[in-house]
Amino acid sequence: MGESEREALKAEVKMPLVYKSEEDLEVDWYIHRGHKLSEQDEMPKLCAEIKQFDTMLAVTTGGRPIAELLTRSARHRILSPLEQVIETQSPSATSDGFRDIEQFAAELSDDYAFHLLMCYAQIDAVRLCKTQKAKDSGLFGCRTIESHISKASTHITFATKHNAQSAAIAAAKCALCEISNANPASLMRSYEELIALDKTTYAHFRKYARALLAHPEIGLDVLDHEASKMVKKTQDIWGTGAYAWMYLDPLGTDSASFERVDVTRFMEGALDI
Repeated sequence: MGESEREALKAEVKMPLVYKSEEDLEVDWYIHRGHKLSEQDEMPKLCAEIKQFDTMLAVTTGGRPIAELLTRSARHRILSPLEQVIETQSPSATSDGFRDIEQFAAELSDDYAFHLLMCYAQIDAVRLCKTQKAKDSGLFGCRTIESHISKASTHITFATKHNAQSAAIAAAKCALCEISNANPASLMRSYEELIALDKTTYAHFRKYARALLAHPEIGLDVLDHEASKMVKKTQDIWGTGAYAWMYLDPLGTDSASFERVDVTRFMEGALDI
């Protein structure tokens, strides 16, 4: 190819092509949908859609619960002021995003989706406060983190009171257990309750396995025991597939899991999936 041909080809290429999978497009759509409703202060409508998809146990092509995706933009809106405080290292940099959202609290006090959203926002705040940059600022101590965890727990209690059979609420409970370093029994009970409410979403099994391995008091023996237990509880849906789902991430991140996994059972599970 000559120089002139190369230049002609460059001229035709206006911009690089960024490939997006079907999963990427779905996730973007639901996050944008949540953004649109939260920006237009249509919180009641956003909550209604969260509940609708929660009731349907709806997930994206890649298995992500849609109800949780719809909360993300509203959560970002709430957390933006806190992010600015951390970025500028100034406590007076901006307003309180949680206070700004309280205008909806009275109207939606009996709406479990609103409490679900607020619980996730408090969990997000804990994650932000635990970042190295937040620690370096000296603005967020243990009391701040404990306050966010306490408020998240309060919102979960309200949400559960209004719908004890919600898989989305159960998933938020699991996230709260993880961020608050709950004891192993509480963590396992939370995930067992979630999977009992929603056996079909394989992402729950994978998150459960990651949560078990991340806990300082839990080892691979517990993971294997829980994987076997999940097989019994979800055999009507997955056959032995739960065992494979539970080991999928550990096998990719922890070499010791290769010594613990039952290879025959894992392969049977993979075939059942």
